[in-house]
Amino acid sequence: MEADVEAAVVERMDRQTLLSRPDARWLFVLEEWVLWLHPWSVELHIDQLHYLLRVHRRPTVSIGIIPANAPRQGIHPTEAFDIADAELVTVELISGYLSVTQPAEIEMYQSKWKELSM
Repeated sequence: MEADVEAAVVERMDRQTLLSRPDARWLFVLEEWVLWLHPWSVELHIDQLHYLLRVHRRPTVSIGIIPANAPRQGIHPTEAFDIADAELVTVELISGYLSVTQPAEIEMYQSKWKELSM
């Protein structure tokens, strides 16, 4: 179990290098409450917030924040997902990733993205 967690951390850290690709555009939407949540030390929380500020300055990265007081009628929380292109959506799970390739399911994630980023 511990080795699985370590492998997942290494993989996620390696994935950070993708943010430097000049040919890609990265759009992130976060809910405000995640910026306030700090289940670990205050120092680690501050480091994470500083990291977000550094990443946000990259020309290929855009970060949107859904305010805590935003009207949420009819909008339900969703899992973290990445829309790679019109043929692949990946959903991050605790144990790994789910690859979504069915066009109708990809359309569902694209629709949810539009709803969340308005």
